[in-house]
Amino acid sequence: MFKKFLLIALMLFGMAAFAYAQTDDDASPAADDDASAEPFSLTGTANGTSPPVVLQASTVYAFAFDVFNTGGGTEAIKQVDITLPNASYSVDQTKLKAPAAKHADRGAWTVTYASDTATITWLFQGTVSSAELGDIEQGEDLVFPFSATTDAAATDGFTWTLTGDAGTVVGPDVFYFNNSQPSPDDDESPVPHPGSNSSSGGCGC
Repeated sequence: MFKKFLLIALMLFGMAAFAYAQTDDDASPAADDDASAEPFSLTGTANGTSPPVVLQASTVYAFAFDVFNTGGGTEAIKQVDITLPNASYSVDQTKLKAPAAKHADRGAWTVTYASDTATITWLFQGTVSSAELGDIEQGEDLVFPFSATTDAAATDGFTWTLTGDAGTVVGPDVFYFNNSQPSPDDDESPVPHPGSNSSSGGCGC
């Protein structure tokens, strides 16, 4: 009788352990999703207008990308790269400026344009004592403007990458001004992005 009781007890213990394991597995994806949130993000405007914007062919636009550090902790954003939809876009380099730093005591932003890759790069150059530090701290944002003429097809899709001073890289990702366009990774879904229409996580603010 005792053996029968022991066998039943072992079976009940095993069933309880299995049920607990199943519950734990079900909860783990949510934890993974929370951990995958990106710390940096951006949103953009064309001539001061937020998406959706249908870009017109061969037209001059004042573009501006607002870069946010929403979860970098002690890490500040140090570099911003924006690649135009294609090399047929024409950047007005006479108006290509670096924004004023949020923390001017640390250094200043510089800007360069690589015509071979159609990429604009803003890099925060620190002083000798803070050469590796970034500028956009958690909870801060900074606007990076430029003027460019669209190509003959009014191609949309600006590739962006944000880099922190501790080595965190968010991107490359694509920002569409006409947010009805599909994501390159999902032909059936619009590109989502909090506060914008990009697919990186994080906040578009």
